[in-house]
Amino acid sequence: MTLLPRPAAALLALLLSAAGGASSATSDEFLYTVQPGDSVWSLAARYLHQQHTWQDLRTNNQLRSDRLQPGQVLRIPLPWLRLTTQEARLAALRGDVMLNSGTGWTAARADTPLPPGTWLRTPVDGTATLQMQDGTRVLVRPSSELRLIPLDRAQQEAWIRAQSASSPGPAPRAGTAPVRIELLRGGLESAVQPQPDHSRFEIRTPSAVTTVRGTEFRVSADADSTRAEVVHGRVDFGNTLGEVPLETATGSRADQGLQPVAAVPLLPAPELETAPDPLSTEQVRALRWPPVAGAVAYRVQWFGDDASASLLHESVQPTAGPGVPALADGTYQLRVRAIDAIGLEGLPGARTLTLFTPPPPPPPPPPAPRTPQFSTHWLDNRIELRWAPVDPQACVQVQIAEDGAFERVVLDELTPREGLNLPAPLRPGPYHVRVRVLLADGGRSGWSEPRAFDLRSSQEPPP
Repeated sequence: MTLLPRPAAALLALLLSAAGGASSATSDEFLYTVQPGDSVWSLAARYLHQQHTWQDLRTNNQLRSDRLQPGQVLRIPLPWLRLTTQEARLAALRGDVMLNSGTGWTAARADTPLPPGTWLRTPVDGTATLQMQDGTRVLVRPSSELRLIPLDRAQQEAWIRAQSASSPGPAPRAGTAPVRIELLRGGLESAVQPQPDHSRFEIRTPSAVTTVRGTEFRVSADADSTRAEVVHGRVDFGNTLGEVPLETATGSRADQGLQPVAAVPLLPAPELETAPDPLSTEQVRALRWPPVAGAVAYRVQWFGDDASASLLHESVQPTAGPGVPALADGTYQLRVRAIDAIGLEGLPGARTLTLFTPPPPPPPPPPAPRTPQFSTHWLDNRIELRWAPVDPQACVQVQIAEDGAFERVVLDELTPREGLNLPAPLRPGPYHVRVRVLLADGGRSGWSEPRAFDLRSSQEPPP
C-alpha cells in the first residue's frame, strides 16, 4: 500500500509543524511535511481523491495564503488520501510458471507486474523471482503456490496511523507499505530490504505467520507444517498458539494446531571448497563433500552465473553429493544446504563451478582382418601360393626373404587375387615366405607364420 509516487520527495510526514497547523495527528488524519516546490494545488492533484480539492486542503489547515513553507505540516484526513497497494514484478522465471488474477490461469511472462490479489504457481521443474518496489527479492522454489495478499481500506489506514504515530524523522517513500504473501505450498527464499518503522514484510502459511523488517530468510510450507530459517537478521515466527523470535542461523517449525518449536541452531554450511573446477559430467556424478553431522539429506541448487542468477536446477539428495544436473556446459553457482531431522535447512555452502562435456573418445579401430591361411604347391619349377578368399576391397601382400627374420627380402608384391605363382628368376636355394591382408582403410592383419621352401634348379620338386 502506498501513496502515489512523487519524484525525489518524501510522501508521508512524521515531523512536527514548524509553522501553522497543529503539532500532532488525531486517529483519523495524517500529517504531511511540506517539501520544497510543494503547493496546495500539486498536493491535492497528487494525493487526494478527486472529490477533495485544494480548497478543502486549504480550509482544513486554516491557511491564509496559498504559499507553503518547506517544513510546514499539513493535516490530511485519512479518507481523503488516494491510497494504493504496492505491486510486485515478475523479474525472472523458468519453466511453465502460471498466473491467475481472477480470470483464470495463464502462462506467465518475465517483467509482468503482479498486483495484489495475484496467484502464482511454479511447476515441479520451474522457478520464479519476484522483485518488490523497495528492492526486496523473493525466489519462489519449484512446486510452489502463493498469493499476493491485498490490503483492504481499514488495513491501509491502520498502516498510515502507525506511520503518523512514529517518532519524527524522514518521510517514507512510496511503496513502503507492508508486503504480505500467502504461501499455500512450496518454498520461498527472501532477501528483504530494511523496512521503515511499523512496516513488516509478511508471509502467511496454513500453519504460521512470518514477519520481518529486513533480513535473509526462507519459508517452506505444506498442508501440515511450516518451517522458517533465518540466514541473516531477525524474524518473528508464530501462529495463534505462540510466537518464536528467530535470530541469525536459527530456525523453527510449526505443525498444524501446535505452537512453534523453540528456535534451534541451523546446521552448518557444507564445505564445497575441495570440489575441482572445471568439472566434467562424470566428475559431477562422483563429486562428494564432507558429510554434515546431523544431516539426513541435502538440498542442492544450481544457479546461473549471470546477472539474473536464476535457479536452474534443484534436487534433494540423500547423500553428500549433487547428483547429475541436467545442465548445459557453462559456469554456475552451486549452493548446498544440509537438512536436519525435523526438515529445517541449514546455512548455505556455495561454490562457482564450470561444467563441461568431455569430447567423445575416438572410435575404436576397425577389426583387424584375419591372417590368411596359405599353402604352397610345386608346378613346373615354380612354387604356387594359395590362400582363402579375402575382402574384395582388400589385397594380399606377399614377401619372400632369404632369411627367417625377413631382413633380406627378395620379393615384396601386392595382389588382389587368391593366389600367386612365384617367378623362376629366384636363384636356387632356401627361402621363407609370408603373407598378410591389407584393407583399403589402412587396416591390416598380422603376418602369417613364415613357411620355408627350397628352390632347386631341377624341375623335380624337392623330396
